[in-house]
Amino acid sequence: MSDLCTPSGFHLPPRLHRALSWCGAQQARSTLLGLVLLLSALSPQVAHAQRSPQEAEATVARLVRDAGSYYDNLELELMDEALEQVIAVARRFGTPTPRMQQDVAQAYLLKGVGVFVNDAQDRAGARRFFVKAIQTLPTVQLDYKFSSPALKELFQEARSEATPSGYGAQANPYGAPPQGQPNPYGAPPQGQPNPYGAPPQGRPNTYGAPPQGQANPYGAPPQGQPNPYGAPPQGQPNPYGAPPQGQPNPYGAPPQGQPNPYSAPPQAQPAGAQTPDISHTPPRNLAEGAPFNVRLRVSQFLRPQVAWVRLFYQTINTNGAQRLDMRPVSALDFEGQVPGNFITGDRVQYYIVVYNQADAPIASYKNNREPEAVRISQGRYGALVGGGGLVEQVDPSAQNSFITLSFLPGTGAGTLTEFARLQRQKSQRVQPGLAFSPFHINLELDLKLGENFELGAFSRVQIVEFAVLGGLQLHYHLLNTLYQKFSLRAGGGYGRVRHLVSLNILNPQTGVTETVLDTTLEGPLSYKLGFAYSYRLTDSLNLKTAVDFTHLIAMEACTPDQVCAGDSPSLHFDLNIGLSTSF
Repeated sequence: MSDLCTPSGFHLPPRLHRALSWCGAQQARSTLLGLVLLLSALSPQVAHAQRSPQEAEATVARLVRDAGSYYDNLELELMDEALEQVIAVARRFGTPTPRMQQDVAQAYLLKGVGVFVNDAQDRAGARRFFVKAIQTLPTVQLDYKFSSPALKELFQEARSEATPSGYGAQANPYGAPPQGQPNPYGAPPQGQPNPYGAPPQGRPNTYGAPPQGQANPYGAPPQGQPNPYGAPPQGQPNPYGAPPQGQPNPYGAPPQGQPNPYSAPPQAQPAGAQTPDISHTPPRNLAEGAPFNVRLRVSQFLRPQVAWVRLFYQTINTNGAQRLDMRPVSALDFEGQVPGNFITGDRVQYYIVVYNQADAPIASYKNNREPEAVRISQGRYGALVGGGGLVEQVDPSAQNSFITLSFLPGTGAGTLTEFARLQRQKSQRVQPGLAFSPFHINLELDLKLGENFELGAFSRVQIVEFAVLGGLQLHYHLLNTLYQKFSLRAGGGYGRVRHLVSLNILNPQTGVTETVLDTTLEGPLSYKLGFAYSYRLTDSLNLKTAVDFTHLIAMEACTPDQVCAGDSPSLHFDLNIGLSTSF
């Protein structure tokens, strides 16, 4: 009989054979040990990089923040790598703290979103990760930026399917261990001393009174040695009390000119302010269609407090201000990229806010009311001059609107000349001067001709004393933003305007002077110049104001000594305030 250590063809005595058989067992154990080492070398390293749950918690929080930044920048492969590391850490350490539960649940949510983004047909794969997120933290919710109808529906399906559970037979370092493993914080197993209770016989009690001849490390120190937990000896500063003269107290008020890092975080900077703890250099201009890289540097003092850096930007192609989480690219630098398809229009407006772990702003570069504005060279609307907040952008909805309908009630006034004739008291003469025009309604229908021009028709209808004036008008937009529009307009038409005249007439029967109201008609030809301003109230409704100066031209005027109903000229202006809509 032979074994692995005995050459074939040799026969040994039984005692010698038993001795050499030990060699086969050693070779088997060596082979098994080699396989274990090889598998350990090939396994993910991040799962073994942490030595304690506290380190694991910090690592998971950092990886989840990085994964969110990768998602915002559409770097889905990097996001998936970061999330896999989070899952590996969670499998080793579990989720012993609420913060780690929240971060691991967010990691599973991002994992499910990533699966759905890569393949919208893989609903089962995305739902599986949503179920794991809900099992990890039953109160977890989808972030608002993932709130598409399809993802909401998928998440609700996962919530109805999920039942909260833990990680199975993994040791919870802060709770009760699973069956079959000793409780490191309770009573020790039989045969082992209790490290937290009375020591075994013959050993000193390390947590109670020390044996004779040994100093008590938790009580009063021996003579001649300072008490590290009480008052310090003479001539030495108290490291836990008031600091020595000339040195700032690191736990109290900070020195002059520095914020207190241990108090409530300061609010975001007011309009126009810029903290010295962050720095950013905006470009002079941008090329249309090219990505815009934004970099921010934070100071070494501020860096330990920084949890997130977010870029808010808006252009003509964004539906309101967009948020982008900037990612760390070095110890003090953060960077984000605005995609090139958003770099269009006349300018890009943006600001940057720095947040702490509580998601409270602690510093900002510019703000939403006074953002940074960078001109886009050779872009659309490049000749416009504008400012203001992020709302001051070209209205994207205006690109698809071709018809504007306006309903503008108003009133006006105009001049009367010696040629004016009263419509009822024809024998009376009119004193030249200024006369009011009764209430009217101005109806306008305008068609879009280009980016800055509109051509339309108008009809001015007086209600109290009926008169109509209609014609055509041309608009040129000086300002066309998301919320405001300002335009110049000119036009001409045919019709008449009625002015109200007050007369004092003596009644021959009573001998009393009575006040009589009468009107005049001016026209019929006219041309006008004016301007209009509209402010967006809703997506389809605007508040509009228009002022028009109209020159009414008479064709057949009467002479001052004639009694007739001829035409009369006038210089007239109208103030109109109403509503408009575009479609």
